[in-house]
Amino acid sequence: MTVEQAVLERLLAIAGVTAIVASRVFLGALPQSARYPATRVQLIDDPRDQHLRGLNGIATARVQIDHYAYEGEDDDPYGTTATLADATIGDGFGGPSASGLAGWQGEFGDPPVRLLNAVPVDRRQDRDPELVRVITMRQDFLVTYRA
Repeated sequence: MTVEQAVLERLLAIAGVTAIVASRVFLGALPQSARYPATRVQLIDDPRDQHLRGLNGIATARVQIDHYAYEGEDDDPYGTTATLADATIGDGFGGPSASGLAGWQGEFGDPPVRLLNAVPVDRRQDRDPELVRVITMRQDFLVTYRA
């Protein structure tokens, strides 16, 4: 499992996210005829720290999470994407009891990826030029993990 797959699995475990998008959380790209609202997770970069004995086992990746809502089906697409972004961040408490991604700790997959911390570093809302009448909220997280 990769760090972006682990983030996707965490999003599917956040009630505030799935209450809006159900299981429409996608890795890398939205399907061609996606239903909205939806969420996409993608890896931006994943540099690895290394010392003379090789990789040190802990890495910090930048993962982008995009929330989408369609103006034609949603009375308040800006509000929907903002609500999704807030649910994704959660209460920010650290450890396994955090309500969102920020500060949450736990592991997913086989072989396991253990998320140690996720820090929101950027949030911006816009209209996606590729998707007509689709509002997008983009969030970047620095995700510290052990693979």
